[in-house]
Parts: sequence; structure tokens; C-alpha cells
Amino acid sequence: MRKIKRLKMFLLVLLVAVFGIIFKLNTRYWNGEDKVNVVEQNSDGGVSVKVYDPKLEEIVTLIIPGETEISVSRNLGILRLKNVWQLSVNEKIGGKLLTQTVTKNFLFPVFLWKGSDGSTNVPFGDRLLIWIFEKRTKNLQKTEIDLGKSQFVRKLKLNDGEIGYKLPGAISERLTVYFVDNDFLVDSPKVYIKDATGTFGVSENVGRVIEVMGGKVVTIEKAQGQDSDCTVWGTLAKKIVRIFDCKVDKRTSNFDLEIVLGKSFAKRF
Repeated sequence: MRKIKRLKMFLLVLLVAVFGIIFKLNTRYWNGEDKVNVVEQNSDGGVSVKVYDPKLEEIVTLIIPGETEISVSRNLGILRLKNVWQLSVNEKIGGKLLTQTVTKNFLFPVFLWKGSDGSTNVPFGDRLLIWIFEKRTKNLQKTEIDLGKSQFVRKLKLNDGEIGYKLPGAISERLTVYFVDNDFLVDSPKVYIKDATGTFGVSENVGRVIEVMGGKVVTIEKAQGQDSDCTVWGTLAKKIVRIFDCKVDKRTSNFDLEIVLGKSFAKRF
């Protein structure tokens, strides 16, 4: 019986490996070098942010309590995090509202999501290779941090009068360190941001997210409001585009990365 079980397990692993090779050609995000960050809506209302790091061969899971009070992206109000998913369904936005809200409040650069109903924007090939990576990663290389139990959020009375969690202020570097982009580590890109949003704090928060990734914001220039969204050009522009859902421009710049933010961007950030 043991030999049969071992044979079945071997065949299963072999089958998965074959499928992995087939679908690797069709993956969009998993390349075996870049970190892949995925936000997952848990069935209990909490949210897990998973960081898969193939270079270090480790997986870090940050668990955010669903009772955490946050500012929802797109000016949709102050809510408990557990209610954002249903709001995204009601507004027909999808998981993008969850990733944008997590990025806005926690500065985690995320754009991939998985819903509690099984829906996701992670392509099948990427999901398969991530699953294989999870299976072969040893338990010692897996870290789980519950923000509620680790005092990264504080239990307080919320706006609705009930007890929940609130962010204590600045996000701890003990959390954001997991999101440093491997490409940004090689040579920290110098970033210029032109703020034409006409909204206080938006460009500064975008700059904080980029600095979490490993970039260095050298200038934030305020400009007259423009009815535009978000445009990026320069080296590694595609990484910024994914996080903030911007457009890429092919013009040249004196900076490694140049970003222009308009009023439309401010309305959805």
C-alpha cells in the first residue's frame, strides 16, 4: 500500500511539473525572480496579503483583521475592512477595490487578488506555479504575522461606536520591508512626481508606496489641476503601472521614473 501511495504521489508531482512547464510560457507575473504579492479575502472577513519571494524561497503572510477601520479607495467612505469586498461587488468594481484600499491604507504595493468566492485576477499559469512553489517551500521558510495579535493595529472604539482595530499611525517598516522590489534593490530608482490632482495627500501617499518598493522620491512638484489619470515613463515603469493602474509613456526623462498624477487618479485612489 505504501508503495502504491508513493507512486501516486510521484505521478501527481510529475503531472504538476509537466503542467508547470506548459503554463510557464503563458504566465504573466511569475518569472522565478520577482516577488509576487497577492491579496486574499478570507471567509472570516479578514484579509491576507501573501508575499511569494522565489529568490529567498520564502512565503510571508500578513493577516489583517476584518474589523480594522480603513479609508476605502475611490472616496467610498470609512468602513471595516471586512465590508470592502461586498462593497466592491455592489459597485461592480471587483477585487481591484480591495487591492487599491490595502495599498492606500497599508502602503503594500499589491494588484493581484483572490476573493472568498474563488474569483481572482491571477492567471491560471501563475496560480499553478505559485501552488507548486507553496508545496515545495519548507515550513521554516514560511512566516505568518497576524497584525491584530502583533500590535501593528490597535483595538479601539471605531467611528460606529463598536470596538475594532485602527492603524496606530505610520505603517511599521517591520511590515513594509517584505515588499521591497528585487529590481529596485539593485539600483534604487530616482523618482519625480508631478502632482496635478488638486487633492491633498495623494501624491505623498503614492510616493510612500514607491519608497516601500525601494524607490527614492526626489521631487514632488505641485501643478495646476489636470483632468487626467496617471502616466508613467522611465525604467521599471511597468512595475508602477501595475500597482497604480497607470498608462506607460515612451518619452525620455532625466529621472529613472517620472509620474504625472491627475484629478481622475485622485478620484480612484
